[in-house]
Amino acid sequence: MHILGQFEVVDDPNRFVWIRAFPDGSKRGEHLRAFYTGDVWRATESLANTLMVEWDDVLLLRPDPHSPPFNPHHQPHDRRSSVNPTPKDSWVAAIMLTLDGPGVETSELRKRLVKLLREESELSELGWFLTAKVQNTFPRLPVRYDANLLMALVSGRRITSLRRFAQRAQTTLDGNADAIILKPTVRSTLR
Repeated sequence: MHILGQFEVVDDPNRFVWIRAFPDGSKRGEHLRAFYTGDVWRATESLANTLMVEWDDVLLLRPDPHSPPFNPHHQPHDRRSSVNPTPKDSWVAAIMLTLDGPGVETSELRKRLVKLLREESELSELGWFLTAKVQNTFPRLPVRYDANLLMALVSGRRITSLRRFAQRAQTTLDGNADAIILKPTVRSTLR
């Protein structure tokens, strides 16, 4: 299990988002069981649980096969160079497109969002994801099955550019888009 993204939610200081990746989705339960029964979690569980009001807003996502391959360039923290540190002035927007409803076409929504993204020269795509309709192999951590989403992760150096893009996505995509602006933590690989 790799923690690819650790983010503060800019407009909601009480929320925190992280993105985990598993080498094999079928082994997700195994990896989570190992973590939540391991020494690190046992040592920090009480403190961590006091900090979390909610912990059940979990989505299982998979890379969108109709988009460029997701390549997070994940590098474990112990192998990062202090000579080439990760830039601190980066922001990420998560644009979530709801795929439910009459006449909603995934390919059309994707095309419209990509067109908006191309108009913002300061932004770059990190990855595209779809809701994974798979069994939760770790029931101790509830998963939401009420959302059918296409999610785009987009990064930029200026929060104003990301806010403008998020606002345009929400306005242009007929109410099918929701957006959150994320501030990567120092340990976040995704930026």
